[in-house]
Amino acid sequence: LSLRRQRQMCIRDRSCYGDLENDPQMNIKCGVFVLEHYKKRCDNNLQCAFEMYNVGPTNFYKDEYSKARERYFTKITNHKNQLLAFKEN
Repeated sequence: LSLRRQRQMCIRDRSCYGDLENDPQMNIKCGVFVLEHYKKRCDNNLQCAFEMYNVGPTNFYKDEYSKARERYFTKITNHKNQLLAFKEN
């Protein structure tokens, strides 16, 4: 999700403010807010929410973005699995 789009969503809902590009905490807070918003739109389906976060709600339903959505979710899942494996060690 572009910083511009993330900032627009967060400002509109007054959940985030500040310099998203240079403030990592605010950037993460806004990212979580946007992801939660998409999760609600996706009836709590986390895969759907992550994929929508990656390509945006407008492109989410376009066929030409299906591979990008799948790659992104695969990447997220792989990172999660690596973190869980690291935690077990």
